[in-house]
Amino acid sequence: MLVDDEGGRRGEIATEDARRMADERGLDLVEVAPQSNPPVCRLMDYGKFKYEQKKKSQGAKKKAHTSHIKEVRLRPLTDHHDVDIKIAHARGWLTHGDKVLITMTFRGREMAHQEIGREVMEKIMVKFEDIAKVESPMRRDGNRLNMTLVAKPGIVERAEKEREKANKERAARGEAPLPEPPEPEPEPEEPDDDEGGEAQGEPPAPEPAPPQA
Repeated sequence: MLVDDEGGRRGEIATEDARRMADERGLDLVEVAPQSNPPVCRLMDYGKFKYEQKKKSQGAKKKAHTSHIKEVRLRPLTDHHDVDIKIAHARGWLTHGDKVLITMTFRGREMAHQEIGREVMEKIMVKFEDIAKVESPMRRDGNRLNMTLVAKPGIVERAEKEREKANKERAARGEAPLPEPPEPEPEPEEPDDDEGGEAQGEPPAPEPAPPQA
C-alpha cells in the first residue's frame, strides 16, 4: 500500500514503481507500517521528517519540566540591595516554571514588630505582579511569615521563546548562552531566639575572676 506525500492513498503498487515515483518527486520511499498486510509505504522527505520529530521531542521535554519550590529567605531589616538580588533570582525561577516560597523570619525582639516584616512582604509582592500570582497567601508559621508565588499563565512559554531568541543571537556573535538562575542559598543555622543574649549579637558575660590568695 502506497501513500503519497500529500496523504493520498495510491493502492498497491510495485516496489520499483513506487521508487521511481519517489525519485521523480525528489522524495524518499519509507516503510511506515511493515506489520500491515500489505505493508504500508509513504513518499516523504525523510530528513525533514526526522528533524520535525526531533523538534517535537525537544518541545515535549521542555513542557515536561518538573516544577520545584525554591525559597527566598528574608529578615525585616534585610538590606535593600540584597532584597533586589533575591527578587531577581526569584523572577528567574518563576520564568523557568518553578514556584517561589518567600519566607520572612523573625528573631528575638523582631517578634514584637512583625508588622515591619509584613510591610516588606507586601512591597516585594508588587515586584512580581507582572509575572506571578499568589498561590498561597501570606500566613504565619511560628516565627515566620510564608507566601508562595507561581508564574501567571503564558509567562513560562513566553520567557522560553525570548531565551531561545537571545541565545541564537548570542551564538551568532560567538557568545555563551544565557546562564541558568542560581540555586537558592543553603538554609542557615538559626541562633537561639532568646532576647538579649548571644542571638542579639551581645558578647557573653565574662567568667568570674578567681578568688584572691
